[in-house]
Amino acid sequence: MMRVNVHLSNDRFPELVNRTLMGERIIIEQEGKAAAAIITYVDLQRFEAVEALRKKAEQEEYEWLKTVIRNPAFDSLKKSEEDIYTLKDGKPFYDQEWTKTVVSNPPYSSPSSITEREEDIYTINEGKPYHDKG
Repeated sequence: MMRVNVHLSNDRFPELVNRTLMGERIIIEQEGKAAAAIITYVDLQRFEAVEALRKKAEQEEYEWLKTVIRNPAFDSLKKSEEDIYTLKDGKPFYDQEWTKTVVSNPPYSSPSSITEREEDIYTINEGKPYHDKG
């Protein structure tokens, strides 16, 4: 991969395009840091296709979560005996901001903190870590 400074002369641009057409990807640096790249149009199309698929998957996940939240079949989970509690403070785990985000602000993106060890959730009846048995 070739690296060039953003202040390269304009007469080198055709050479860079030709190198790109030969399969080389070129990184353009500004103040020593990667700032942009020259890639083929085919690479750009691939990138845009992957990006579109990712956005579609996020939207589908958001729609699914929104449907689940509003579906009366899941109303029993709103009962207090279905609450789950955090080990940290022993209070029910409920994040109102997360619920607002899922319902009103697509696309949903999951919080990474939910997978952190201190965020394990526990059942009130047994005080043991909650594991989905389904």
